[in-house]
Amino acid sequence: MVRVKISKNFYLDEFFSKELYLSETNRCVNYIDSRVVAAAQLMRDIVREPIFVNTWYDVNQGSLSNCRVEFGGFRPLSCKVGVVGGQHYWGRAVDLWSPILSYNFLRDSLLEHEQDFMNLGITSYESAPGTHCSLHLDCRAYLNQYDKLIAFSII
Repeated sequence: MVRVKISKNFYLDEFFSKELYLSETNRCVNYIDSRVVAAAQLMRDIVREPIFVNTWYDVNQGSLSNCRVEFGGFRPLSCKVGVVGGQHYWGRAVDLWSPILSYNFLRDSLLEHEQDFMNLGITSYESAPGTHCSLHLDCRAYLNQYDKLIAFSII
């Protein structure tokens, strides 16, 4: 499997499910919004600790492993995770998590650097941790321009 580096610390496969990436590697870059990739990298730069989206590719062993997180980035229409038709299906959302940092730490880091994320085009974040304690960020369009990130909760 070819791994395509798309930022300082992230590879393209980290934003896609195993099935989609292995079947459409050359087209995947067209499915994800560059703003969410930039936001993932910015969070990684801020916290200076490992940040993950999907982990079906085991970077420590350099081989495919059992799926742990597979739909934290782009979600194909066949995906049954999350809100149907949500921002992940358009490639405009990312769920960030860390094995050593809490959701609250990631959220607080986001809010401390809110303007930096907004400058990248991030418009919303999930205000309550989901079932896997990740921080959801997206770049959905709003009719009005806001001076703060929009917090929402689906639970």
